[in-house]
Amino acid sequence: MTDTPTGKFTLSDSIPFSGKGKTPIADSYAEAERMLAEYRHALNDGVGADSELYELICYPNFMGQQNVGVAYSTELQRVYMLCVGADRPEPDYEPVWLLDQARELTLLARTLVVPDQTSNSITIWEGIKRGAIMSFRFKLADEPSSIKF
Repeated sequence: MTDTPTGKFTLSDSIPFSGKGKTPIADSYAEAERMLAEYRHALNDGVGADSELYELICYPNFMGQQNVGVAYSTELQRVYMLCVGADRPEPDYEPVWLLDQARELTLLARTLVVPDQTSNSITIWEGIKRGAIMSFRFKLADEPSSIKF
């Protein structure tokens, strides 16, 4: 593995330690760091050389799912939501699920995010140790020059 940064975690940069062992925040931070490495590997697998154009974030809890990755590129006007394969929505509810995710991403990014895939298309990228990483593609409809998640 290289020394390049994999992404960022949304809680904080400095994690408080009690001195008596790990705190729940430290454990959560460590798990997010592991998932960022998984998601960066999956992003490299899925988009190839363009993966360098993406910022990567790990949310510890996003719409009821644990450790969800969000990769976004204003240059490509694209967002990918990444989660472990077991977290796939039920096929009958996937169209509405995609719209719900787009709405939440819109609120976080403060720009219009819309699904950019058909609801029945499944994209699976390879992680390092966690296996299949589900990838859901969205588009930045407002074409912003910068965003801050």
